[in-house]
Amino acid sequence: MTKTILLRRPEVLRRCAISNSTLHRLINAGNFPAPVPVGPRAVAWIESEINDWIEERIESRKGPRRELTREDLLKRSPTHHRREAKE
Repeated sequence: MTKTILLRRPEVLRRCAISNSTLHRLINAGNFPAPVPVGPRAVAWIESEINDWIEERIESRKGPRRELTREDLLKRSPTHHRREAKE
């Protein structure tokens, strides 16, 4: 039997790097694991579900990769912006 670890709200917010209002918005939209009641006025989240949600977010950002060109790198350079402004 595997141990189920429950996380309280501050730890969930910390791990997911989201605010309390974003947490509620995601839950209401069905885009975040639902909390588990642990007392009359207390809830917690299942750690494995939170870890899965984080992994899904990481996977969703991965798209086809392409080689960066010199022009791409120059566009990111702070000195490039200064040169454009002078022209």
